Amino acid sequence: MFLDELGAQWSYEKEGFDLEGCWYLPDFWVEDWRVWIEVKGASPVLPDDAHDKCSRLCRASKTNVLLLSGEPWADERRNHYDITLFTNKIPDHDGTSGWGFGEGRRCADEIWLVSDEYGAFTLKAVAHERDGKDPLSGMYAGSVISALAAARGARFEHGVSGAH
Repeated sequence: MFLDELGAQWSYEKEGFDLEGCWYLPDFWVEDWRVWIEVKGASPVLPDDAHDKCSRLCRASKTNVLLLSGEPWADERRNHYDITLFTNKIPDHDGTSGWGFGEGRRCADEIWLVSDEYGAFTLKAVAHERDGKDPLSGMYAGSVISALAAARGARFEHGVSGAH
């Protein structure tokens, strides 16, 4: 529901990987973000099998991997979800936690990863005149909040789509 609401092109369990004798099937491939996503309900306690697999997947696929955990919501104080980023592209950010989704100030279709500690970078760039400002995040990112609400309202166990 979250990815649909953001208009992302995604596939569920698209491809499996042999990670040095350990078979792994990541949850989502997001084509227009060029990223693998693994979703866990609760935040993993480190060291953790999911953490290890995401790190190995990043190395094997040479592609960013996001491990999402927690409750899909944000309020005026904080995000209730967490993103751990696995990346070959930004070595000092590899394996870092505390990321959240954000959106461009001029274009809500532009999707970002945002961290108080590490800054921000775009997952889905949209060509437009740049304003040089940090992206909107938390409660100020309207399209992200709508997507989180859709994910939160989804009742998969009954086959019902999320509430918008």
